[in-house]
Amino acid sequence: MSWTPGDTWLVIAALAGIATIVVLISGFKVHAFLAMIIGSGVVGLASGLHAPDVVKQFETGFGNTLASVGILVGLGTMLGRLLADSGGADRITKAPRSGSVSRRR
Repeated sequence: MSWTPGDTWLVIAALAGIATIVVLISGFKVHAFLAMIIGSGVVGLASGLHAPDVVKQFETGFGNTLASVGILVGLGTMLGRLLADSGGADRITKAPRSGSVSRRR
């Protein structure tokens, strides 16, 4: 296995994507999720893919990831809503500040 100029170009493309994300978040105050989407597009384009292929690969990768964690995110959202509605979230956040959890007698 040997290092090729194509490998070097892919490393440069990855670094350009990371730099894009950092500049967008810290310099332009773009939301992190949107900055990561744009950064992945920069990596795809810089690595030599055509724009339609970049979009297709993004859809495929994002879709596969969402399919595998979608149920977990949905259940976490429902649990968070239940905690917020029942007042449990307030109790959880106040417990560390009070030093101990109050006990009912």
